[in-house]
Amino acid sequence: MLGFTLLLTAGVEAQQATRTQPVTGIRDNGTGFHALVGARVVTSPGQVLENATIVVRDGLIQSVGRNDQPPAGARVWDLAGLTVYPGFIDAHADLGMDNVPEGGDVGPTHWNPQVRAWFSTTMNFEDDEDRRSALRSQGFGTALAVPKQGIFRGTASVVNLTDNGVRDRILRPDLVHSIGFQRSFQLGGAYPNSPMGVAALMKQTFMDTDWYMRAWEAYEASGRAFLPPETSASLAALEEVVQGNQPMFFETNSEEEYLRAYALAADYRVTPWFRGSGQEYRIVDVLEGRTDPLVIPLDFPDAPDVDNPERALNASLAQLRHWYLAPTSPGQLSGAGVRFAITTDGLSSLNEFLPNLRIAVARGLPADDALAALTTTPADWLGIDRTHGTIEAGKVANLVVSEGDLFNEEATVRDVWVQGKVYGVTRPAQVDPRGTWLIASDDEWGFEAELRLEGPLNRLGGHIDVTDGERIDLSSASVVAETGRIEVRFDGEDLGYEGTALLAGSVAGDEFFGWTSLPNGADPSFQGTRTQAFEGAARGTVAMNVPEIDLPFIRPMMEYGRSSIPEQPAAVVVRNATVWTQGTQGRLENADLLVRAGQVAEVGIDLDAPSGAVEIDATGKHVTPGLIDVHIHAGVSGVNESGFAIVPEVQMGDVVTHNNIWMYRQLAGGLTTAHVKHGSANPIGGENVFVKMRWGSLPEDLKLENAPRTVKFALGENPKRRQGRYPDTRMG
Repeated sequence: MLGFTLLLTAGVEAQQATRTQPVTGIRDNGTGFHALVGARVVTSPGQVLENATIVVRDGLIQSVGRNDQPPAGARVWDLAGLTVYPGFIDAHADLGMDNVPEGGDVGPTHWNPQVRAWFSTTMNFEDDEDRRSALRSQGFGTALAVPKQGIFRGTASVVNLTDNGVRDRILRPDLVHSIGFQRSFQLGGAYPNSPMGVAALMKQTFMDTDWYMRAWEAYEASGRAFLPPETSASLAALEEVVQGNQPMFFETNSEEEYLRAYALAADYRVTPWFRGSGQEYRIVDVLEGRTDPLVIPLDFPDAPDVDNPERALNASLAQLRHWYLAPTSPGQLSGAGVRFAITTDGLSSLNEFLPNLRIAVARGLPADDALAALTTTPADWLGIDRTHGTIEAGKVANLVVSEGDLFNEEATVRDVWVQGKVYGVTRPAQVDPRGTWLIASDDEWGFEAELRLEGPLNRLGGHIDVTDGERIDLSSASVVAETGRIEVRFDGEDLGYEGTALLAGSVAGDEFFGWTSLPNGADPSFQGTRTQAFEGAARGTVAMNVPEIDLPFIRPMMEYGRSSIPEQPAAVVVRNATVWTQGTQGRLENADLLVRAGQVAEVGIDLDAPSGAVEIDATGKHVTPGLIDVHIHAGVSGVNESGFAIVPEVQMGDVVTHNNIWMYRQLAGGLTTAHVKHGSANPIGGENVFVKMRWGSLPEDLKLENAPRTVKFALGENPKRRQGRYPDTRMG
């Protein structure tokens, strides 16, 4: 009796070792003692053990080895024919947990409701159960729960995806701050309402945080000799960020937003992490060599509609290239040596994740690199690599059990283990109905037919041949795993009905019996006999019906994009032109123009050209200075910041875009330089930007070096048209 008492006491102490809540009665909170035997175990990217045994105890992996015998007392799980991977880690997960309270946020947060840096996913942890379950169904056991509301969104925390209480699920609280370029309309507030306003708010908030720290330091150093500065929970929360001690996770939705975020982080000495956009293939040359954490989505576009000539003409080259190249983006990053993780974030349905992952592998992403992007890489960045990311003794028992190769086959996730607790995802089919069946019925409305079921078990197809009728392709065919019931649907036209017919029944060996639901309402019973078995793989491989196209790299990735910037000759001489100097020389006939290193060196008659100069015969042609447009609104992602009336802090240079076909057209018309202005919605608008039409360059390279700084003023009708904002008259 004494031995039993000691054993019981030890068990209770083990249960209490990781939590403070008292145990009510005799209750076992442990995750148990398990032996997973006979599986193919992928312990880490590139490392595989055949016929291996994994021993799990109290949520941890006790051992893993080839041909090991299960220990006495362990529950044995026979996984012969199955594959086990380390549990996946989503490094930027939307768990649906930061709804805005009715009436908005309260307390000394920030003057702008879009600045929610005070929000903590740890202190407000209440995620969506359905979304958590959906993530597990795709193989995930751990996630960085990222808030989604506002521009400054608050801190993200690493959590496990068990169904335990919230106190048992936080792994790393408030690890990283989150920020995005899109405002949340739920939060309200008029400012900012433009891309350049968002950038201005980000900059100002970083500067305000620096001021906030120094102001409070000065207040305390003075012995509190004056009134204290304001209290701002958001600015206080950002102090570690502006000091470089806590990363800032930028969510980007285009390659240009990535470039803007990178520049912003560099200017304000912020440690950046990036959630990519899926457009990384457009800037692989930029990303190559960079080591900042990059987490990419697998939100691939649907194919453009080209079913008829009119619709085909509406599909732009940019759309077609994005459809073709987006699935190659992970493979291109891998090939360039860029380290990245993969996230489910951005998908319209989490069920798209594994199919899209397989598409990425089929389009060039090595399977080992795909696994690393879901395990070892995010574990490293999130600081949990000592406990997660691989299958080895001492680590947390987060496992994915699949019926085959998750990356190259249409394999099904069978179970997901999180902290030693198993969560069933799918059950294996109880029967294999594939083959050829003879179907017969003696009932009224019954018919005779030959049914052929073929293909992978998880994607059945086939046809039915009705006696004295034509072959009918099946609309769908499926096996209900829990019961072994088969359901087959096909067009009832050849049976003389308008609508879909359903054939449903159960299989026992080579016998098939059930009933038919016909469009006329009849439901005759039937019996079937299998006359021929099907020989083929139980799972399909990923088939890509995409032609191999050698698409050269161009920038921008649209019509007339360039593979590279034209090389600048050391010298160029234009001969025999009519030169409009627009200077004291006036207009010169049959003149020459000499350019050295991009600058006009000389204009005259019969000029001597340096050796190796490029010569252009311009006989009968005119040469003028490059045209300059002093007031345009093209080539930027936004024009007006109308949230406030006075906005000189916003800068058009923050939103210059190179994805601008009008630049090519303007260049073709002779325009070489432009003064891109803020719009006229404000009496005092934002700072303008001068750009050179360097078609094929990135945004920063389009800006004119050492250009004068100007601000847009507008004193006409436009500034007073914004209702509810001062001024609303010309006098104002």
